Amino acid sequence: MSTKQEFLQNLYDAFNKREIETIISLMRPDVKWANGLEGVFVHGRDAVREYWTAQFQNILPELETLKFETDENGRDIVTVHQIVKNLQGNVLADMTVRQIFTIEDGLISRYEIDETETIQAMIEKTALTEAVREAYAALNRGDIDGFVKDFDPQIVRVEFEGSPAGGTYRGIEAVSAHVTQGRSTWAEGACEPERFIVAGDKVVVPCHVRVRLKDQTDWLEGRTADVYTFRDGKVIEFRTFADKQQALEFAGHTLDMDISLSTRNDFDFAIGDWTVKHRRLKERLAGCDEWIEFEGTMSTRKILGGDGNLEDNFLDLPGDPYRAVALRSFDAVQKQWSIWWLDGRNPTNLDIPVVGGFADGIGLFYANDQLGGKPIKIRFTWFSLCTHPRWEQEFSDDDGATWETNWTMDFYRINH
Repeated sequence: MSTKQEFLQNLYDAFNKREIETIISLMRPDVKWANGLEGVFVHGRDAVREYWTAQFQNILPELETLKFETDENGRDIVTVHQIVKNLQGNVLADMTVRQIFTIEDGLISRYEIDETETIQAMIEKTALTEAVREAYAALNRGDIDGFVKDFDPQIVRVEFEGSPAGGTYRGIEAVSAHVTQGRSTWAEGACEPERFIVAGDKVVVPCHVRVRLKDQTDWLEGRTADVYTFRDGKVIEFRTFADKQQALEFAGHTLDMDISLSTRNDFDFAIGDWTVKHRRLKERLAGCDEWIEFEGTMSTRKILGGDGNLEDNFLDLPGDPYRAVALRSFDAVQKQWSIWWLDGRNPTNLDIPVVGGFADGIGLFYANDQLGGKPIKIRFTWFSLCTHPRWEQEFSDDDGATWETNWTMDFYRINH
């Protein structure tokens, strides 16, 4: 660690210990310091002391340094995982930010935040996601009042056509009755959120639904995506879509994201032994809607001293069971992963690698390839934060304008 890195690490250690005078001693008297809550600057040591004294009376930031860099102007840039809690220990915001320092004569003369949003805006986003998270927890325990507690009295509920209860429901009473009717058919199971994506006044939630209905022995499972629209802290509209892409498009959001903070530990969630439920399209980019479902197993182990992993698969494809491996390696310089697939039926043909990384528990990986002699794009998507991780493969023959999902895998850990 360089002298400057040690200096800045001492600053972060002081913040985590709430040692205001130590923090102030590392600044020039005329320091210009960004107020992350309001998006403005405070000037001078006394103003910074007053600012942080007030902040520590209301919030408890926890800072973990992830990366130190220097830009072309000689400024020091620190990538930080920042958790902001209230005095009761509840998480108000959890984000990764880049913080920029100008150091002159061994002291900080200027501090900036490389973010377009203020911390206050991030806290407001977290409040929305926590409200939705609590709603799912209530739904899964059968507490309908808890599920709808943040719903506006004039809420509109829209469920996609083709679902058992598809249609539009208006008003809190009608929506509560609709949810109660659906939940009452469960003998056991859950609707598990896989991620919370805030897009303006909307929260998009891809969900993994796995339930056993009353008087049934078989489990039903699938994936949908919900969109909650908020106004003044209340949900005014609650929509369910058949797939996440429709939900994201409705919310004006895409899956594109900053993966520059990927780490060698991104695939730690996959280490171990799993059973796998496969669902694969019979024909790809051919307008086919016939799916083949089968099971398999997967075992993943770290290699390359932790900078890679090897995934060993058995796929019990009806009439043609086979083995395959996925080889993954992490480039610490580029902060990205490369993934190769080797089908045991073609042991000398290693597929072209898909390249990408993770952000907020979702991994996106891309490659250019060919199908039937025509150019296509390939996209792998990993959902890593849920109890049962999921992988999806999509192809595009129009340069990424539209995507067709042709293979999904749902993973269930084997407890030895």
